Amino acid sequence: MARCLRDVSCLLLAFTATVSASDPLSPQEAQSSFALHPECRIELVACEPDVIDPVHIAFAPNGKLWVVEYSDYPNGPQDGEPGKSRIRVLSDDDGDGRYTNPVTFAEGLIFANGLMHWRDGVIVTTNGQVLFMRDTDGDDVCDDTQQWFTGFATENPQLRCNHPTFGPDNKIYIANGLRGGKIVPGKDYPWPNKRLPEPLDISGRDFRFDPFTGEYETISGNGQFGLTFDDWGNRFACSNRNPCNHIVLEEEHLKRAPYLRVSKVFEEVSPAGVDSRLYPISRTWTTSNLHANQFTAACGVTIFRGNALPESFYGNSFTCEPTGNLVHRDILTPSGITFTSKPGREGIEFLATKDEWFRPVNLANGPDGALYVVDMYRAVIEHPQFVPDELKNRPDQMLGIDKGRIWRIVSKSATVESPAKIVAQEKVSSTAGTSDLVILLLHANTWQRDVARQLLVERREMEVEAQVRQILLSSKSPGTLAAAFSVLEGLGLHVDDHPDFAPATNARFSGDVESLLAIEELSSWDIVKIQVIAGTEPAQLCHRLLDRSADPDLVAQIAEAAGRKNQKDEIEGLIKESLDHAIAHPWQSAYLLIGLSKGLPDHRAGIWKHIHNLDETAEHQFQQLVKLCLQADQQSHEHVSAKYSLLGLSNDGGTLRMIVQISEGSNIFTELVTRTLAERPEPEAAVALVKLLPKLPTSLRNTAVSSLTDNSFEIHLLLDLVENGQLPALAVDQNIAKRLMAHADPVIKEKAVRLLKQAPPEDRVKVLAEYQSCLTLESDPLRGKQVFVKNCAQCHKVGDVGVDVAPDISDSRTKTPEYLLTNILDPNRAIDNNFFSYTVVDTNGVIHTGILASETGTSVTLKQPEGKTVSFGRADIEAMKNNGVSLMPVGLEKTVPPQDMADVISFIKNWRYLDGSVPKEVIR
Repeated sequence: MARCLRDVSCLLLAFTATVSASDPLSPQEAQSSFALHPECRIELVACEPDVIDPVHIAFAPNGKLWVVEYSDYPNGPQDGEPGKSRIRVLSDDDGDGRYTNPVTFAEGLIFANGLMHWRDGVIVTTNGQVLFMRDTDGDDVCDDTQQWFTGFATENPQLRCNHPTFGPDNKIYIANGLRGGKIVPGKDYPWPNKRLPEPLDISGRDFRFDPFTGEYETISGNGQFGLTFDDWGNRFACSNRNPCNHIVLEEEHLKRAPYLRVSKVFEEVSPAGVDSRLYPISRTWTTSNLHANQFTAACGVTIFRGNALPESFYGNSFTCEPTGNLVHRDILTPSGITFTSKPGREGIEFLATKDEWFRPVNLANGPDGALYVVDMYRAVIEHPQFVPDELKNRPDQMLGIDKGRIWRIVSKSATVESPAKIVAQEKVSSTAGTSDLVILLLHANTWQRDVARQLLVERREMEVEAQVRQILLSSKSPGTLAAAFSVLEGLGLHVDDHPDFAPATNARFSGDVESLLAIEELSSWDIVKIQVIAGTEPAQLCHRLLDRSADPDLVAQIAEAAGRKNQKDEIEGLIKESLDHAIAHPWQSAYLLIGLSKGLPDHRAGIWKHIHNLDETAEHQFQQLVKLCLQADQQSHEHVSAKYSLLGLSNDGGTLRMIVQISEGSNIFTELVTRTLAERPEPEAAVALVKLLPKLPTSLRNTAVSSLTDNSFEIHLLLDLVENGQLPALAVDQNIAKRLMAHADPVIKEKAVRLLKQAPPEDRVKVLAEYQSCLTLESDPLRGKQVFVKNCAQCHKVGDVGVDVAPDISDSRTKTPEYLLTNILDPNRAIDNNFFSYTVVDTNGVIHTGILASETGTSVTLKQPEGKTVSFGRADIEAMKNNGVSLMPVGLEKTVPPQDMADVISFIKNWRYLDGSVPKEVIR
């Protein structure tokens, strides 16, 4: 039968080879093509037809290999059809390390993507549900399926709950998948008295439940496809652009500090997004060319905890990147309460190949101490939802649905037995004796420790206590100590503090504030830790900080938390003490008041309400504090920022005049002055901001424009600026313009429509109408490349052609030909605020035109066609003007006829496909 399936596979390949960007390799050819770390070797464990579309694996206690097959991917079954996912169980009966003889445990599942063994069955994530599935009659086929939880999001196959994992706290963790859901107990939920009254919203978080009591809850996260722990119980997750996130702040920590606000609960241990760097050796293709050689599909993050790779690999993170046909390795180093990382090898991936069908999607630690790689082996791995329209139905989309491989990686110099032999020799099984399981807690490999601790916790045999406590006394291994702790806690037994080990979630936010305050340079996570320890009493900590030279960010953030708590007596006590300390500790007082204002509901007004509640000297003391700080010589960014923040808080008319005077001169703190004026409510501040606005760089102009829409007075000032030609209409953000053109005040509405509504010039309307026919012409992207070189490359860069001066047009996946035609022929129709044409007249009378590349308090730099740049000192500029138009000239139709236009549009749309990385059929 196997031979027959292979023949069918070859026949299918023969018929489809003409549409595939590359041809598949046999397992043996694929193995030879790998470029692997020189101290390691890779071996085939299973392949088609025994394994098809594998996405997750788990070794049972008896050593059998359970494989979740994701054959629904990418589009799932048609309406009324059964699912194509299934779970198969493979065996290695002769101990040669190859797993064969698959038995189908369950089929007809929809998008099944993960499982873990539990008691006499498996817990499975599939189609927005958590199921418990088991075989009750011994034929290795599931005959009992229980729905324990449901409500996880199912919008996209790549974004579903996954990776059920038995955690160090003996609870089962589920990765969110990124799209969340509202979780409710399923129809077979075995713990009716633990049902929550409302659906549990897991948006932005992961999920956890207790398999003994049925209690379920949200936990910090969230992960897309991947969930792993290290020996200490640190949890790691990943998502497309984030290869390894350490979850630092758990929900329990956030509950301890209810007034703490953080932008994220995790640390990007490995560089993420644009900061990530990959070194594929294949001809890779990413949905956005701007993401080339970066993580775009990170998945299956795993902390390696085995003993069959070189010792230095233990505790490293490994992450799959299927679009890059590689597995990436990072070395993690503890840093405070989290980690830093560095690549395993600089400029070289741990595992890579030129085989474009190699699609590693998951990893696992095995019974033999090896690292296992789950290879879905597909021609195309990107989901149609996330690719350009022309690729959604590419003809090679489904090539590889009859393939799949599992690989294991071990040390090159080591002799490593097969998992089946090791499990048999070590008597690992669900029926192993209790004493044998306790001994396995001492094992050097994590798989044995994890299986043993789970089985011991499942059995709940209290007589193991003495043996496990003896391990705590004798072992120095973090992995063994963690397993022993877990067993005792799972049995409900008290565990004393240990000199060599503490679970990460306990140790991370323990300690005393004084020792932390002694740290010379606090990290952002140190500040978070101090706030967690401070708990519900941030004001008490603020009092302690006033008498010492504490970190400015720390003082401000603790004070902000006190402001959020908003207890009148506490707030006024802090204000009074800070003002009393102003002469001795002016900066500490300043940071405290700034932080309080941010935390209070009414911000600046809130501060003054409390100051007025104090005695008559408080306002005078505040103004004295402002003067002290302004007169101070310190020019650090923190202190300068504090000066302007204090100016923003002050309600003294003289202070406002001081800000206005600063704004009228040339100064290097334009951003701080702009933001200070934007926060002030007085009409004088708005007038000053309007005067400043035409001179502002783009990054600040949007802030200023947005702040001038709070009331009718400010809106008229802004519109007058446009009417007088001092601010281009296109410089007003489109969303703000729409809001003003729909204003309730008819006078403002009429004025805004007249000034901001942009009708295209008549000549552009005529030219666009004449060129519509080019959208239906047969086009040639290779001819279009030559047109681009001749007419566009002086300012635009596409791939390796041209110069990067004007907006990046290379990422054209969401741009239609109609959109491109319009913007080529009418370049002023819509202009990115960062790409207005500017004119500078220098003191010699020479006129320069270009895009504003940078602007500081002392200099201006313009970027011009062909990549040229010209810089000016402020003193060398006679005049400078935003021209309100694009640098791209109007009238390209004079040199580019319709056929050339069709060709150049085709080049911009299809340039990425000209190297043969996708079937030629998609080019149009």
